[in-house]
Amino acid sequence: MLTHRNLVYAAFAYAKTVGIADKPFEAVSYLPLCHVAERCYGTVTHLVLGGTVSFAESIDTVAINIREIAPTFFVGVPRIYEKLQQGFLFRLGESGRLRQGFTRACLAWGRTLSDRRQAGKANLLDRAAFGLLYMLMFRNLQRHLGFAYSRHRLCAGASISPETLRFFDIIGRPVSQGYGLTESGGVAFIQTESH
Repeated sequence: MLTHRNLVYAAFAYAKTVGIADKPFEAVSYLPLCHVAERCYGTVTHLVLGGTVSFAESIDTVAINIREIAPTFFVGVPRIYEKLQQGFLFRLGESGRLRQGFTRACLAWGRTLSDRRQAGKANLLDRAAFGLLYMLMFRNLQRHLGFAYSRHRLCAGASISPETLRFFDIIGRPVSQGYGLTESGGVAFIQTESH
């Protein structure tokens, strides 16, 4: 049996581990409230940190609701992140050739910078290049996805495509992977930026 204390501790430990314990908290809730991930990292985290939990209108409108709410924290299953990426790529496919070419060039340059960042070889010039990409495209892309203000994004529940993870890292909004189960009171392992 999980007690309220179990959930409060799990929410606080998670917030402290990922560095959101002292920041404004706003989340989008779309999983069933009886699900331990939603209970712990939605409503209980709200109790621990204060802030706002907004409820999605339905599972079909989660992507639109994320864009409208622009949460500072988001827990998603792989399918939600894949839908966000696919929605962007679909809209890109409907745009003109010039915009498609520009976007693909920015994403390719961003991939190079992401590779260097993940290899621990990023330098000041790489940071400046990312700043330029951010101003040219990634800022608007983050807004379009609803992650312009997000401080932490977690994916759990199943394995996620490495390309989907890479897409979010390229645009400057990396997604952490977590593993947990009801019996452990929530997340048991979390991927952080340093690991």
